[in-house]
Amino acid sequence: MNIVCSRSSEYHAQKLASPQWQKLLFVEQGNKTKIVRRHLEVCVFSCLMAELRSGDICVKGSENYADHQEQLLLWSECLPLIEQYCADLAFANNAACFVKQLKSWLTETAAVMDAGYPDNRQLIINYLGEPVLKKSVRHELSPAAKVLLEAVEKLF
Repeated sequence: MNIVCSRSSEYHAQKLASPQWQKLLFVEQGNKTKIVRRHLEVCVFSCLMAELRSGDICVKGSENYADHQEQLLLWSECLPLIEQYCADLAFANNAACFVKQLKSWLTETAAVMDAGYPDNRQLIINYLGEPVLKKSVRHELSPAAKVLLEAVEKLF
């Protein structure tokens, strides 16, 4: 079901939705712009999920429900697991060696990034010496993505 947009609803949907979402939300039918209701619902809940995860919004009264801290392991329960966890991830199992390992990885990564910088057209260093990422060029949807989009649209 599509909903005919008023200028106000179109404006608010554009403020909420990224350009990628906007391609899914709005359809032109004749001289009218319509919002695809199902896509809008998914967009709203996707944005809500992201905001809840980041802590930018919260649900009033949510403290009356499950406390995530009750689901965490006690330190005494973690200690016996550390050795195997570090081995599984190829991490050093003590603080001094772990910090040394992280510093080494950082140094190696920085060297690789520095070596590739002259060819990097998306990263610039501005006049203040700050790194700035340029907006990447948007590519058209792949044929597989178009097929997926059409399949999803048929469902709704």
